[in-house]
Amino acid sequence: MRLSAKKVPMLPEIPWTELISSDLTVSVRERDTAVDGNVTALELEILCKLVKGTNPTRLFEIGTFDGRTTVNLAAQSRAEARVYTLDLPRTGLDAAGLPLAVHDRKYVDKPLSGTRFHGSDLEHKIVQLYGDSATFDFGPYVGKVDFVFVDGSHAYHYVLNDSWAALRMLGRRGLIVWHDYVPTGHQCWPGLVRALEELHAHAPAFRGLKHIAGTALAVLPVSSPRYLHWLKSLTPGFLRSHRHVPAVRDSRQPSELLARLSVQFREHSVPEGLPFSAQVTAENAGRAVWLPTSAGTGAVHLGCHLLDASGKVMNHDHCRCLLTPGRGTSILPGDRLTMDAYVPAPSRGRYVMEFDLVAEGVCWFANNGSRTVRVPIEVL
Repeated sequence: MRLSAKKVPMLPEIPWTELISSDLTVSVRERDTAVDGNVTALELEILCKLVKGTNPTRLFEIGTFDGRTTVNLAAQSRAEARVYTLDLPRTGLDAAGLPLAVHDRKYVDKPLSGTRFHGSDLEHKIVQLYGDSATFDFGPYVGKVDFVFVDGSHAYHYVLNDSWAALRMLGRRGLIVWHDYVPTGHQCWPGLVRALEELHAHAPAFRGLKHIAGTALAVLPVSSPRYLHWLKSLTPGFLRSHRHVPAVRDSRQPSELLARLSVQFREHSVPEGLPFSAQVTAENAGRAVWLPTSAGTGAVHLGCHLLDASGKVMNHDHCRCLLTPGRGTSILPGDRLTMDAYVPAPSRGRYVMEFDLVAEGVCWFANNGSRTVRVPIEVL
């Protein structure tokens, strides 16, 4: 079994001076009071320079924690600017809309978010929001934000979700910054790294993603032409109605499950007891991420219905085939994979095998209008 895509490369690396002038001076607050969960002193200074240099009026932070970065975003932005910061409250830990990374919990399990800006001279510029970014309604902020800092859950699906949400919040131009992109080593968050590298490799809107050398920061400058082109192609009519932007969907929900499927049998007749061999190509033609076998509910597999020669269903669940090897990886919208499948043969006779994709425990893709593939076969 093989994926058609090559190994996803790491993000290209740039010096921070490629983004902003090295002559820019900033006054950094809480510079030398970092704790586990905060950015480093260098990263904080770069963030401050990015804010001061881009001069945003509306900033959005996903992941407040203790508010050290929040207060600095407020300090470097213009006087009339507002900083919106979203945090998952302790009470939401066990009801998160997507799976959290193992070590995310300790950053959520705290009495209060944003303790560093409470009672400060900048508190009036900061709006504390509580909620789960997987289900939070970002609609009121779509197209109205200039600067987004993403430092929430480090789990793969959360990073995908938060990245798309960040992109949709930006107006005609702006900047997105992510924290904790460390490709290798003991400080690596594998889900976050994988999500950003896949977005960079497969999603045209994220082709400009870069890693700032010497830091755990990744950055995406967004300019009007590329952003508007992407937005129009992704959601027709969206620019006319900024009402609601759903979170990134995955195959645990039936909406947006569509595929283009091709099944090429190497032989159409086999002796009884031997399997049929086929080459299968599947393309994610919808806008939902297909989850791998390890997900359980929502895992996307190739399924086969067994029909008699006249087309009457004999066995609706003749077999399942994995789309990716082992525990597998998620398949993003637009991805295409090619694999070898071995389909068990029934008893002697003539039949038709009908192939479709299935999100386990959710639905068959044909329910959404995906075309199935029928192959006449004979067992000798």
